[in-house]
Amino acid sequence: MDLSHIKSSENVLPKKEYKMLVDYMINKVGPKKFPIYNFLPKNKTPKNLLEKVITKLIGQEKHIEYWVRYNDACLWHIDADEVSEKTTTSPIMLPTEHFPTHSYCYYVYLKDLQGGDFQILPWNYHEEGRPTIDENYEPKEGDKVITLTPRNNYIVSWEGPLYHRVQRILGGERLCLVWSTWDEIPRGYKNGLHWYWYDSLFHTAAYRRGYLLKEGQWPVKEER
Repeated sequence: MDLSHIKSSENVLPKKEYKMLVDYMINKVGPKKFPIYNFLPKNKTPKNLLEKVITKLIGQEKHIEYWVRYNDACLWHIDADEVSEKTTTSPIMLPTEHFPTHSYCYYVYLKDLQGGDFQILPWNYHEEGRPTIDENYEPKEGDKVITLTPRNNYIVSWEGPLYHRVQRILGGERLCLVWSTWDEIPRGYKNGLHWYWYDSLFHTAAYRRGYLLKEGQWPVKEER
């Protein structure tokens, strides 16, 4: 079967640029200090190092949503407008054209990693009528599963809203830069480009209403 809609590549960045990115994400900002969701419209100039790296790798013909994940595992899911999901109280069900066109997972820093394999279902696209965040989704018996083991400076990409997950991390460190490309700006980014979790103590009322995100700014001042 043709699997050309799923790609991977080794040694994505040259050694010098790769080291600069690792230092930026680990030391200058810190893996846990990035906004939870971010967005670069295609008509805006990249302003931080992550945006510059992404646009160098794939260009800027489409809008780009991006995020950083450190030692996170996740259930089967599709990439979608999660900002809308986490700033409203109702489940969102969208037709396929409201999903990103492509998604990318770039492994920036791995150290003594145990577990955390990436899995993708190459023929399981979003099912019409299912919510975009669906904790009950499971592949059917016999569905093909591709398993990829993370490594430094390595990227995986796929086309369309395919179900994928990250298996539980048993030890070590795993830092990823992940992004998706969009033909249209998702509704969640109409009110801001960088989104953080609410503080659970100070914003208890927001949690009770279901509003889990707050709009913010990039955490560090960038060099020109």
